[in-house]
Amino acid sequence: LKIYSENKYKLTLSGVDITSQRGPAINSQSKKRVFVHLTEGTTNRLTDCASYSDDHYTPPGVYNEDRKGTFFAEGNIILSGYGALVVAGKQKHAIVTDGCFYQRPGVTVAVTEAVKNGIHVKGDSDDNTGTYIGGGAITASVTGTAGKGIKCDMDITIDGGILNISTTGDATYDSESKDTSSASGIKSDSNLFINDGDITLTSSGSGGKGISVDCNLEINGGTIDITTSGNQYRYSNSLTSSPKGIRADGNITINGGSINISVTGASEGSEGLESKNTLTFNGGETIINAYDDAINATNAININGGKVYARATNNDGIDSNGTLTMNGG
Repeated sequence: LKIYSENKYKLTLSGVDITSQRGPAINSQSKKRVFVHLTEGTTNRLTDCASYSDDHYTPPGVYNEDRKGTFFAEGNIILSGYGALVVAGKQKHAIVTDGCFYQRPGVTVAVTEAVKNGIHVKGDSDDNTGTYIGGGAITASVTGTAGKGIKCDMDITIDGGILNISTTGDATYDSESKDTSSASGIKSDSNLFINDGDITLTSSGSGGKGISVDCNLEINGGTIDITTSGNQYRYSNSLTSSPKGIRADGNITINGGSINISVTGASEGSEGLESKNTLTFNGGETIINAYDDAINATNAININGGKVYARATNNDGIDSNGTLTMNGG
């Protein structure tokens, strides 16, 4: 099913089963937003094929169109309703948008397989919106090398819902970025805000992460359970990728919620909670069991409140490469 539109539109799925032998199951070539409504009580299945054919319709004068996954949209995707969307990504991503991804309460999304990412979001730079999950449920099983359950180039906000994501792919060397790339349950190239929800993330591949954030991570509530079991990936002596429960290149701030992290891979860098800047505990309950450092920060660790349990079997329980300040908790 391919759709062209100069206006935003609504697409109702009411028990469909679409399998493509040429490319995406649904391909929205409209740069306008698509409101996808899942009829209550229905299960809707989308499946693409492992190899996309060049034999597909394009309008006169159009020679190249993006076809990045099973459900592809040039514009924003807004999911609503009380039905289920089951997606199998046999070629690359399962759900992918060059705009933002917005999921309303009631929606159930199940990614049964994905060669690359389960949900891949570029984000809407005009509205400064990336990924928003307001509720519902997302389950994803991602097997591809360096595959992500949810990947967004912009901010991710989780306000509720049930997320159950597993990745099994190993890390790899990315020749484009000239760096390693690893699998992650949730990966934000910007910021991540978790305000509520029940989140379970498991990773078994080498260098795998539960949560990986390029900027800042803020946790205000919810229940987060992360397990990684892979060992370190080594491309060269200077290029490696170690498994982590949660890692952020920026600050990590924990204001509330319940966090349980287990990192069992017996290798260097198998750390539970790592900030490349400042890590602050203001509340909540954090329990970490790791092989290497349970908690690690580059600049500072501030404990102002909450409950923190850190256990490392082969290195430091709490390791700050700058200052460590405990005011409460």
